[in-house]
Amino acid sequence: MPKINLFISISLLTLLLTVDDTFASKINASTFGYNPADATVCFQAAIQSSFDTVVVDLQTGDWNVGPGNFFNITNKTIIFSPGVTLRALPGAFNAVNACLTKFTNASNVTIIGYGAEFRMNKSEYAILNNSEYRMNISLIGCSNFTIKGLVINESGGDGIYIGGSGSNGFCEDIFIEDVRCMNHYRQGMSIISVRNMLVKNSYFTNTRGTQPEAGVDVEPNQVNDRIVNLRFENCAFTENGWAGFAAALINLDSTSVPVSIEINNCYFKMNGRPQNTYSLAEICLSANYISPVQGQVVFNNCFIDSSNYPALYSRKVANAYRVAFNNCFFKNVSQLQLPYNEPVSLEVPDYFNPTPYLGGFEFNDVFLSYQTNFSFFRVYGAGTLPGIKDLTGHFTVVEPNNNPPLYTSVPGMVNVTYTYTNQTGLPAAGVSISVQAPAATECNGQRAAYTFIRSSSDISYPLGISYRQSGTVTPGDDVHLKPGGVVISANTLQASDTTVAREDTLTEGTETETIEMETSAFYQITGTNPIIILINDCNVTSVKDEDGNRISGFSVFPVPAKEELNIFFDKIDFTGSVLIQILDITGRVILTQHCLPLSNLTLAVSEFPQGTYIVRIVHEKGVYLKKWIKGADL
Repeated sequence: MPKINLFISISLLTLLLTVDDTFASKINASTFGYNPADATVCFQAAIQSSFDTVVVDLQTGDWNVGPGNFFNITNKTIIFSPGVTLRALPGAFNAVNACLTKFTNASNVTIIGYGAEFRMNKSEYAILNNSEYRMNISLIGCSNFTIKGLVINESGGDGIYIGGSGSNGFCEDIFIEDVRCMNHYRQGMSIISVRNMLVKNSYFTNTRGTQPEAGVDVEPNQVNDRIVNLRFENCAFTENGWAGFAAALINLDSTSVPVSIEINNCYFKMNGRPQNTYSLAEICLSANYISPVQGQVVFNNCFIDSSNYPALYSRKVANAYRVAFNNCFFKNVSQLQLPYNEPVSLEVPDYFNPTPYLGGFEFNDVFLSYQTNFSFFRVYGAGTLPGIKDLTGHFTVVEPNNNPPLYTSVPGMVNVTYTYTNQTGLPAAGVSISVQAPAATECNGQRAAYTFIRSSSDISYPLGISYRQSGTVTPGDDVHLKPGGVVISANTLQASDTTVAREDTLTEGTETETIEMETSAFYQITGTNPIIILINDCNVTSVKDEDGNRISGFSVFPVPAKEELNIFFDKIDFTGSVLIQILDITGRVILTQHCLPLSNLTLAVSEFPQGTYIVRIVHEKGVYLKKWIKGADL
């Protein structure tokens, strides 16, 4: 079946390639008179100052502040130092629309907060009127705005709100990366009106309080709002009170700018709670049924890793925007045997007035599994519904009862051509990890690279692999956040992934990231699990001595080596010994030896299996790495 594709606009791509975190002038925010009891005046004066770069520096206490309203801020980088908490002052947010930070008509602004936190007082606002309007970060009519690295906690409303102002009807060119929106009262993030927005490697979790309670809710307020070129990549949506991701587009109509949304390689788990009265599902989609907005919404290689509720719930009519699910893996969904809880549920938008056909979905290689007694696909119609239309693609379904699709009050079908393979189990499959590059380095862009590989007699369906990320690194700080799962597409054997080290200018030595696959009913883990990835500072291959002279490191030869590997220390005048380690491609240490770096060292490697290895030299002045290859014995 043909796939729906989106493209990132030239303006957003240019923005992402040209963001620079350094500006002409720089000042610590505390210079403006930090007060540990109430730092509002100090903080606001710093943000509104003429300095291009403001560092909210670490103090003995939190930055306790009242509501921050910032207008027309331009060309500014705001850096929150590691360990800083920007905390809402108790009792200072009684006014409706009191936000921790609200930027109106800002342009060319970057907020960097790796290791820092924005925290409000969610429980305080729950008893106030209109609590849901108290946001941690609100962007109104902003352009070229970047947010990186922050933990955003406990707002009275949304962690992040994106909307338009009277003079600027939408935000534009918004970039969000490595952000964690947690424990908010209304939404993890609300998106009202935006053009060109990219969200990468971010988490939206545990939204609980007042409905809707979505991880992310795309919900325009009026017909002239717009949702254009909105993308999520490698994000996780977990344990929110309603949907992980919702597109509630009922306030747009056929006169609105067509929508374009793309969700790539994202992870969903256990969204929805019984106290929420909305129709619960991991993904919820809706539109105006009388005069619906056009456009497209695409989910590529997305992974639902268990849910009490459906994978998809929608009341979208067929002549609204098109929706495609491409190579998605929905595992163990609809766990509760409740009415109206089928894994894929479509419902008539109006039980009292005539409506168009439901539909407009492509399900291109979608996997569904569940253990409850449901039909995997259910359409709830009524006398107001003429039928269903434009439903194409293919499902692979694993469930115990082999139930066919179920249609209630659906009189007609037009272009309903989707197919399904319904079965109670799958052939045995194995999954392993192959490592192509076992190390990532901060400053040179070198990525660790590895591939998840499956072996099975049946590869016609996508396969989701969940994993844990641990080690001595701090995810979201030393390395970019990872979603928690990866999908191998249908009719393919592997899916590639990478670890990207974040350059933080700190000297931390070599750290490790552990990637450990989790067990599953759909595969057996084979080979090495977990793998260990090295995360290197910028000085791993060359450091400076006390006099500032650059040290060139060491050499290994021959490459490839068969019987012996020689290590030659180039101009190292250290005193004391060094630690030599040899690591295999998975990062496992297979040889450790101490020596004095005064001459060549020869290691016997004839017993090593053929393959790629890393020589690691550790000394108090630095860590050095070299790759070498064990050749075939002749």
